[in-house]
Amino acid sequence: MGLNSFKKFIVIRYLTLICLAPHGFAHGSIPNAIPLPNRASGPHSIAELPSQISCAQAYSIARWAHAKFGGPKPAPFLGTRFGAKVAQSLATKWDPYRVLQTRKQVAQLEQVFKKHWAEFSRSRSCTSLAKAIDLHLAQMNQSLDKNAAALSPKEVLPKTLLEQEKHSDPDLHKYDQFADKASTLQTRLQEGVKTSLQHLSQPWFNAFGKDGKKLIESVVHSRFTPDTEKEATHWLLQGALAALDPYSTYLTNDEFEDLTQDLSGVASGIGIRVRNIPAGLMIREVLEKSPAGKSGKITSGDYIVEIDGKKLAGLNDRKKQNALRGASGQAMNLRIVKKSGGEAVVKVVREEINLEDTKVSYRFYPLRQGEGDVAILKIPSFYAESGWNLHGENKSCALDVEKAVTEIISRRQKISAIVLDMRGNPGGFLEEAVNMAGLFMGNQPVVGVAQGENVKILRNYHRKPLYSGPLIALLDSDSASASEVLAGALRDSGRAVVIAEGNSYGKGSVQRLFPLRDILDSELYLSAKQKTGAVKLTTSLFFSPNGVSPEGSGVEAHIRIGKDKKDHSGTYRLAKVKQAALQNTDLADLGLTPYLTADFLKTLESKSKVREPSIRENLEASLSKALKNDTDMEVSPGLVEAVAVARDFGAANVAVKN
Repeated sequence: MGLNSFKKFIVIRYLTLICLAPHGFAHGSIPNAIPLPNRASGPHSIAELPSQISCAQAYSIARWAHAKFGGPKPAPFLGTRFGAKVAQSLATKWDPYRVLQTRKQVAQLEQVFKKHWAEFSRSRSCTSLAKAIDLHLAQMNQSLDKNAAALSPKEVLPKTLLEQEKHSDPDLHKYDQFADKASTLQTRLQEGVKTSLQHLSQPWFNAFGKDGKKLIESVVHSRFTPDTEKEATHWLLQGALAALDPYSTYLTNDEFEDLTQDLSGVASGIGIRVRNIPAGLMIREVLEKSPAGKSGKITSGDYIVEIDGKKLAGLNDRKKQNALRGASGQAMNLRIVKKSGGEAVVKVVREEINLEDTKVSYRFYPLRQGEGDVAILKIPSFYAESGWNLHGENKSCALDVEKAVTEIISRRQKISAIVLDMRGNPGGFLEEAVNMAGLFMGNQPVVGVAQGENVKILRNYHRKPLYSGPLIALLDSDSASASEVLAGALRDSGRAVVIAEGNSYGKGSVQRLFPLRDILDSELYLSAKQKTGAVKLTTSLFFSPNGVSPEGSGVEAHIRIGKDKKDHSGTYRLAKVKQAALQNTDLADLGLTPYLTADFLKTLESKSKVREPSIRENLEASLSKALKNDTDMEVSPGLVEAVAVARDFGAANVAVKN
């Protein structure tokens, strides 16, 4: 979408391109949200629960998606090969950490789907596949319960506990393959639980009566148990969509609402982050300017045991979370067990909360005398108003970056470099990445989007960049999709030095959100009542201006810190993107020259390789000291290297000026 001004940003309903990582946004970014994935409190059969999606609905939505956007090379919908892919996709969705099922069990599920897929796709009967799903879930839960019971608290609990809750939860290792032996599942589960509890806090431990076994059981059910509250037909639809593409999925109304809140950075709530405990919800963090924070009566480590007279003990995670939901302006009474002792009933009124810690922010790090400051500009996601939940404000990540850069360069102090910190950035709106690139590249190609045989080059039509000084793009393994679009454009244009901690996520596809209510009756043969939720589908692939896809291996970084864990053989190029981008590039018209020469980049890479470990350690210590009051700024090896490269800029002859 070409724009003459950021101020003219318009969101188009369901046609708006979005570029999202598969894991979406961290649950911890939403006030009132459970920070761990929403799971059932224990295993039980899906057959006991009422169906919310009929077999006919599942078939109609899956068939429509396959016909409309079947992915790059879709298998025939009626064929047994597609049925096997549905089974593979379900096995991965249920068991992303590969701790619940062996390769043999997955193969058995595939055989069942091959046998009965035609029954579903021709006669729209879900009976046989539903039984297979129910049986497989039961087997996984039995295996999980057995392995969890064998875990020893001494082996998984840390030796020392934290005094306060940490905002983020550790990422678990995802094995590439399912285990060959059942005994391997026990080892993998133990490592996963140990990682989950490495940031165990004293309040969290106290909430379980200091009973390590109960705590382990809770973590296992919160993080590893498949969601058995979703019915078989729901899973059948999910598997059919994921078989088209790993990023395609169905969203319930609640999940759709959560996603659009994430993208807009606005939510209705009271401004707390919580963790599931047996008694209810433990408060992990209170946002200062929220209703909870302004009450002065709610603090981190307190427990919510009752909401409006309804006890939370015994409810599953989703029901506890729903109890906190409500429209802005609604009041609720919380019965709280104080960390310091005693109980209190606190009345709070829900209101719209701007999630400031998910917004663009910046900090300065002073270099040595005469070298100026490094501006560290944190970009947590590529957010914007989604069109489905407009709040009367122009929410735009690109606008916020424009404002921040304007403030940065208006300072009297010298700016040695700007670091675009996109660590942990899972993506967002593709348009935001395109618009943001114009601030640093001017009127240059940003990304090539390929849909079938058609290729479109997206660019921002600012005639001149807002900032033309030294620029560094910082990525890590969680920097995905739109982050990789921006970094790839800055790299190919010679505009920025790209530094990555390991590899970026490696996602080269674009998704669109399709609220079912907006799909024409002539396309999706369902009643208005049946059109609930939304479908997220992959509609196209994206490439950098040089025709390089980040799929699999991530963005080609100039400087890589830490181990390169991904196989680069998955990267592929699209020559027609590079050709189209070159045809759309007119450096002479802009009066610009390449920003970073090959020789200068070699100098920076060479300095990075020989940098003494002691220098890194001293710089990390000084960074931590300078940023000690900023709880959101995580000092990591990549940030240390970014500041060191910024210092190198000042010591070399660079072709651009502030």
